[in-house]
Amino acid sequence: MKHLSNPKNSRDASALMIVIWAVLMMGMTVAGFIEYASISQDSHIAEAKRFKARMLAESGIALGLHPDITPGDPLLVQEIDSNTRRLVRIQGESGRFALSFADVDTSTEILTELFQLWGVDPQAATVAAESIADWVDTDTEARSSGAEVDYYSAQGRFGLPNNTTFGSLEELLLVRGFDVIDRVHPDWRESLTLYGDGLIDLNSAPSDIIQAAAGVTESEAEQLISKRAGGDGVEGTLDDAPFASLEEASRALGLSGDSWTDVEARFVTTSAFQRIESTVVVGDFRHTVLVITQTPEGGGEPSYVSREEY
Repeated sequence: MKHLSNPKNSRDASALMIVIWAVLMMGMTVAGFIEYASISQDSHIAEAKRFKARMLAESGIALGLHPDITPGDPLLVQEIDSNTRRLVRIQGESGRFALSFADVDTSTEILTELFQLWGVDPQAATVAAESIADWVDTDTEARSSGAEVDYYSAQGRFGLPNNTTFGSLEELLLVRGFDVIDRVHPDWRESLTLYGDGLIDLNSAPSDIIQAAAGVTESEAEQLISKRAGGDGVEGTLDDAPFASLEEASRALGLSGDSWTDVEARFVTTSAFQRIESTVVVGDFRHTVLVITQTPEGGGEPSYVSREEY
């Protein structure tokens, strides 16, 4: 016997399916709204953290520029709140090696020694240093291990070298042989600068630059650094004891007579430029503002010469 379907049961089943579908759609809509609201809230929180970090970093620069603030001042390291920290570092820029050479031949010699201290093969160090010299000098005659227009043109790199001062540190990556330096010592940007006249500040230079420029051993360079760091042995604190004269610094290095006379002209005890770096961490956000200023020792009133944010 053939059974006929009940129209009423069919309508009820269809209605049930529509209700289930509507509930599912409503659930998806609500879930989507909740997710959107959560993302929107997270975005707002992240933007607030970025703004806070940036503003505090800016105020850190203002603090570092204040004439009464010196390296090591407790105000330069602050816990703003349980989620926020600020560190302001003040350093003499002449502790880095300046690529605006006072004396090209002397600077080439120092760079060659510095690159070798970084672990670069002597021949590769010479190629990179002499190619840097050829890049900044005004003639077109290549040094024995350097590179002028013929070298770069043969590689299809026309219009090089610039035969003038570097426009940025990244320009070094265009110089013959500098790819080796970048590979062996990727932190090279921490040791070089575009600002200054090539004279090295013995009150802020690190061990490797002191060794390369003064021709001393690591232990002799560390001896000088220990003395300028003061009683606590930590640089950048209030008891730092910077050298008042080159004579005082030479005694700390253990150099005298001809050994000091031969290198004395490479050094100073003040920096014409100052580096102020203000870093703020808010939760998982970090913001840094870096400025380089000309100091009174550099001539004239203090003024910005460079500014970066990252």
